[in-house]
Amino acid sequence: MAILKLFETNNEHFQEYFSRIFQSSNINFLFGAGASNPAITVAGDIENKIQELYDEGNVSEAEKVEYDFLASVQKICAKLVQGASFPANSHEILVLSNYELFLDIIQDMLQQRRNSLLPKKVNIFTTNYDLFVEQAALKFKGLVLNDGFQIRSTLKNEYQYETRSFSRTFFETSALYDYKVELPVVNLLKIHGSMTWTMDAPNSEIIKYKAETNFLPSIEELTEEQIKQHLENYYLIYPKKEKFKTTLLNHTYYDLMRIYSNELDKEQTVLIAFGFSFQDEHLFDLTKRALRNSTLKIIIFAFNNSAKELLLEKFSNFNNVDIIYRSNDEQIKFEQFNDAMQCFRGSGAKKYA
Repeated sequence: MAILKLFETNNEHFQEYFSRIFQSSNINFLFGAGASNPAITVAGDIENKIQELYDEGNVSEAEKVEYDFLASVQKICAKLVQGASFPANSHEILVLSNYELFLDIIQDMLQQRRNSLLPKKVNIFTTNYDLFVEQAALKFKGLVLNDGFQIRSTLKNEYQYETRSFSRTFFETSALYDYKVELPVVNLLKIHGSMTWTMDAPNSEIIKYKAETNFLPSIEELTEEQIKQHLENYYLIYPKKEKFKTTLLNHTYYDLMRIYSNELDKEQTVLIAFGFSFQDEHLFDLTKRALRNSTLKIIIFAFNNSAKELLLEKFSNFNNVDIIYRSNDEQIKFEQFNDAMQCFRGSGAKKYA
């Protein structure tokens, strides 16, 4: 069954555990709503609530709940695009700082890799729509954040989404000497869509980049038809059980799920999950299927004791799953997650400034 590991960042064996993984594995992360909490409220039971309303035939109420959730995320994303200043002790600054430290750790880890056979690349799979990773990446000049968008025309200055871009490697070539250096890359795969995605009107399979600075109207200002139209304007998988059908029917989401499965099928691969409860049935099924790969290791950070028990039940039949937990039902927040990630730096781990 799944193996429990006590969260002990000062423990030499715990440090060695993560150092060995970072040096010898193809690295993937899976972030859920908990990673952007408390800036973005965790979806919680919203999926069941929305689905119940649909099952009861109360479509307008279901769409209102979806819209409220969408508007709360979009407001923060619009502020990030605006470059707005958040109060020093705000939830937004806390979450952004956590992502910045995380990327700083990843950049260090990739640069220090001694195994030349492994690419200087990590994949971040996330179900979040928000733009905290993109904003945090602006701090790092030597780290390539590949969000899937490629410029298609310098005349139109349009960016088009291409899932094939995630298989690319990036190099920097010296202008004076005949050598090239592989750049550290973070692939950001937003498997439920992003607030920057919009559909190309003539061809609904083409996704283009759009960064909004205006807030969505409050729900009280809108008719039911306007609410529906706003929901359709965003290229997102909304938190409801029926999203599985949408995923299969849409090429982009199907491709992202295929990439997720293919990455986990590679030899010597690790998936590190944080802020994700595996309540998403589709992702849970794909992950269980991937665990047939005997060289795959999945490390899941349990938020608290109840999450630990739920994860133990879900992965009871797999001994290549490690669940990290804290004693006395203490929570594992992003700060503690980052502490674990920078174990490879040793006991004198630096903090991002």
